[in-house]
Amino acid sequence: MFKKVLIIGSLAIAAISVFFSVSESAVANNSLGASNTTATELTPSLLNVELLKTKIKAKLGLTVEKVEATPVPGIALLITNQGLSDYNDRGITFRYLAYPRSGIKDQAGNYTQGFKDLRSVWCADDPKEAMTNAKNSRAVAYRVCNKPIKGEFDFGRQVGVNGTPAIVLSNGMMVPGYQPPEQLEQLLKNL
Repeated sequence: MFKKVLIIGSLAIAAISVFFSVSESAVANNSLGASNTTATELTPSLLNVELLKTKIKAKLGLTVEKVEATPVPGIALLITNQGLSDYNDRGITFRYLAYPRSGIKDQAGNYTQGFKDLRSVWCADDPKEAMTNAKNSRAVAYRVCNKPIKGEFDFGRQVGVNGTPAIVLSNGMMVPGYQPPEQLEQLLKNL
């Protein structure tokens, strides 16, 4: 029952991580009621970690193991306990393509940070370890090599990818967004 799935992803979003927009009620202000704080005023020290964990568990059924602030105000990185092994146990294999969401080059013609980060992962001596490190917000050594990142990005655009993760099934069908292991398995069984 080994099914292969092509996932077009970025470093920031993967099956084991979920980005969650922090709402006003996720600000730790000694109450869970409404506040006048806006998302742009959030600081890492004000994240209500327990509330975020509770909301993700209730809405997605995922257990959050780690919460990290990101450089983007109002956005937190949540690492869950459900990664690429739940899928593998069901016979699902992912093959990743690079898709820097910010594109290859910026308006000034310079490589985007997303491109440089993905290139460093793809060019690492152990790309799997580098991908795991990047997903877990650990440092990845800066690398430059000749990998087909631009070609993979162009392919993603040609097949209609406009966000990550995006899953392209063996029959060419694209499934946008995160899919829990059991849902993806059921989808693959019904192909």
